[in-house]
Amino acid sequence: MQRKPVKRRLRKRRVKVGEISVVAHPHDDPDTYPELFKRLTDSTSRPNTKYSNNRSVEFADLEKVAGADVYTGAIYIYSGIDFDEPWYNKPNKREATNEELDKINIPNELNPEFRKFGFVFVVDSHRLYFRCDDGQGHLIKPNLLNNALARLLTARKVKGDLEEVRADLIADRGQVDAILDMHKLYRLQIDLRLPNGEDDDPIDHYIDKDSQNRIKVEVFKRARVEALRVTDYVKKLAEIAGEVGGLVTGWGKDEETGAPSKQSTTYKPKTNFIKYSPNETDPEQAMLDWVLKGMPNND
Repeated sequence: MQRKPVKRRLRKRRVKVGEISVVAHPHDDPDTYPELFKRLTDSTSRPNTKYSNNRSVEFADLEKVAGADVYTGAIYIYSGIDFDEPWYNKPNKREATNEELDKINIPNELNPEFRKFGFVFVVDSHRLYFRCDDGQGHLIKPNLLNNALARLLTARKVKGDLEEVRADLIADRGQVDAILDMHKLYRLQIDLRLPNGEDDDPIDHYIDKDSQNRIKVEVFKRARVEALRVTDYVKKLAEIAGEVGGLVTGWGKDEETGAPSKQSTTYKPKTNFIKYSPNETDPEQAMLDWVLKGMPNND
């Protein structure tokens, strides 16, 4: 009697996910964010911008998730080819000649080193979740992506009639603590641009968002004081800034050498590691399921 083949169960894997807060003003219309992302990903007119060096990035493939105010899509990253730059002839071990370059025939519409990373956008929290890797060993750098997205959102064809659109990279929660706990902290800067969250946002317990939507704080060490004394209010502002994409920067001393030391929330973006079973799902679906599970009214 022949045995049935046993299906091998693959080990659990994990997908690394970053977070960006996308903020638009005004936002009274519930379609503000969906329409913004439709313009950002429109296949007929979507913009692209520099990601790094000769690499470009654009957002694409927007689809609404059934039964939720959530959208999925893809981030495209690809390289450009500059024929004006010198080329190298490897077999001859010298710079390529113009005659050799004339033999190259690459259509203008093709770009090499194409990478694709999935994203999920939640309308209510205006939070963008994105894969930091594509499963093939290629990575996205959250700071570079955030800078690129900020430029894309302010392009005229994407921004439209909105007064303000911006992208704020969410920092690792531990990084704010590391800044506040710096050895001999003597200077602290906080730049907090408030999100347009729901009316019951916990931030309202600390800041009157109706009277101010941006707070900038800078405190220095007083003379003859060992280290800066951070008040509870300033500490809370720093924590909120880290949670909503603000900027917190601290200056202190290296504990071993005494040399000046600097830390910032931009140094360590927030990343989430989501475990999933390859036998049951794929990383894109695992990221979406994780986002949906964490939304209010979803158990």
